[in-house]
Amino acid sequence: MDKKIGYLLLVCGLGLLIASAVMLWKVIYGTMEPPQAFEGDSAITLTMPTGATVNVPLPPHINRFANLSLAFLLMFFLVLIGGKIGGLGVNLINGPAVNKEPAPKEPARNNPA
Repeated sequence: MDKKIGYLLLVCGLGLLIASAVMLWKVIYGTMEPPQAFEGDSAITLTMPTGATVNVPLPPHINRFANLSLAFLLMFFLVLIGGKIGGLGVNLINGPAVNKEPAPKEPARNNPA
């Protein structure tokens, strides 16, 4: 039963790895939009020490960079989780690790000959 669960976890982990790689590939080449969590259309207003205010418009590249960064972060977590799940599956398939300790050495004897 442990081997069946191990193979299932291994397949799920590999599935997460492949899915995140495909989604990242699609985001990079533009066939899929990254999650649109950031959208700032307004300008930043700065107040100078003299009392004058300056409006700095946000270029659309800032929104795109923030959304791409979020997509890469999400894909990184998916890859990390897929690797952990696959590792658990491999551990279940291989069975419990056997702790092999070296035989204790006998103390050296000083024999004056």
